[in-house]
Amino acid sequence: MTATATRAAVVKLARFSFLRAIRPLPEPRPLEEPQILRAAAQRARLPQEPAVDPNLTIAIFDGGLPTNHPFSLWVRTIEPPAHHDIGRPVPGFQAHGIAVTSAALFGSIEPNVLASRPFAGIDHYRVLGANTGGKKGHYRALALIDEVLSQRDYALISLSLGPPEPMDDDNVSPWTTLLDDHLGDGTTLACVAVGNNGGSPEPACRVMAPADSVNALGIGVCDVPRGAYARATYSAKGPGRTPGLIKPDLLHFGGTDATPYLFAGINGTVLTTSGTSFATPGATRVASAVRAHFGQKFSPMVVKALLVHCADREPEHDVLEVGWGRASHQLPALTECPPGCARVIYAGKLAPGAVLRAPILVPPGLSGNVRIRATLCYSCRTDPNTPGDYTRAGLDITFRPDATEFKFVDGKKSANPASDSFFKRHDHLQEEERRLLAQKWNTVMHDERGKRVNSLNAPCFDLHYIAREPGMSISPSDAPEIHYALVVSLIQEKTADLYERVVAAFPTEVSALKPLIQIEPPIAI
Repeated sequence: MTATATRAAVVKLARFSFLRAIRPLPEPRPLEEPQILRAAAQRARLPQEPAVDPNLTIAIFDGGLPTNHPFSLWVRTIEPPAHHDIGRPVPGFQAHGIAVTSAALFGSIEPNVLASRPFAGIDHYRVLGANTGGKKGHYRALALIDEVLSQRDYALISLSLGPPEPMDDDNVSPWTTLLDDHLGDGTTLACVAVGNNGGSPEPACRVMAPADSVNALGIGVCDVPRGAYARATYSAKGPGRTPGLIKPDLLHFGGTDATPYLFAGINGTVLTTSGTSFATPGATRVASAVRAHFGQKFSPMVVKALLVHCADREPEHDVLEVGWGRASHQLPALTECPPGCARVIYAGKLAPGAVLRAPILVPPGLSGNVRIRATLCYSCRTDPNTPGDYTRAGLDITFRPDATEFKFVDGKKSANPASDSFFKRHDHLQEEERRLLAQKWNTVMHDERGKRVNSLNAPCFDLHYIAREPGMSISPSDAPEIHYALVVSLIQEKTADLYERVVAAFPTEVSALKPLIQIEPPIAI
């Protein structure tokens, strides 16, 4: 809660034993204002077609747009209701809103080249104005975001706002609490900027709220869109909030001084700047491309799992800098199985205590070595009053490589085939978490293992939904269902027709996904 008090009153209030903490209200996070590219004959060329998927809309919460913005074909600008007292539009905030909206529609544009057709429309909510500055102002923006998300259902959200401080392990920001509350049912995917404080000393370089949300994708910045990459020096680093310690989740190109991000401005101008504010809507655009391609067959949770599954990360990359890696910039990499790869998606809802067996489909006649890559994502309720046990649900995932191998304990055969390790413990986990949490409470898990084919016999993953409440030793009976998505890839590059062999060998277990809208590849996103 927020309150106004004198220093003397705060000292008196601090004597009460029930009080956890008193903290000064933060100022709003400063926004990067783009500038017009100072180069002769550099113009922005925009398409004239509607969005690829007319039924898909991205919600953007930002500084609003001026009345003469160039995006009217794809964007609906929504002004704040008077009772939120956001105040009049501020030109600097609107300039930020133009850049964010351009990034969500077109990505980083190329001057004098026709921009790609947007994949989705946009509802741009102006949540910043003359009255959202100062120590209380950004709570007006937060209240407006809460109202919108309570009244409207969006599959995709892009958010580049928040308080300016790095996240605090012992306290959950109201921004994070609100976002996790709305995302807990798994029907919305939110991409959130991690902040531009990556050049600060530890721990001031950690991700900013609400990018520490365990149900959202925290988006950082890589220095180049293609080829060998690294974290942009200004992009915030992890770890995130327990148990979602891997933050940022993904990197996306957001511009650097050497290679700025380019946007479409008013009257054909080209704007230029850099920041996590623009990588975030760019990553949301990637998500909208996948969703537009497959439609509602792909839930937001499936889109999230697929983005993580197909991200590019080399072994030398530090997970606390790049998270799961750089989000793909090519649509076919996300929507098609490359030669030597068969990708299977399991998705749906699980009730508390439920166990799902997800087979890993290995076709007959395969030999040698294979790689198994798996990504598990789910959403759940959270509790800001217990930061150490923040998530209220966990999916315990177990890898069972051989259905005929069983362990015996005291002469009794185990009920399930023997398990083997798969999801490794990361170096940044504390010993207590290694020992007690066993990663089962992480809302995103991703890893890869190499196996001999002759060691696999009807392999599978078992998923067990475990709910929890503070102070309770058993799962609560009223815990809600959770949305999950598991993406499993079987990879053997020398077998170019691996996908076809899997489909032919398991006709009743899998079926090929057909795109709802055909987007001509190759297309850079």
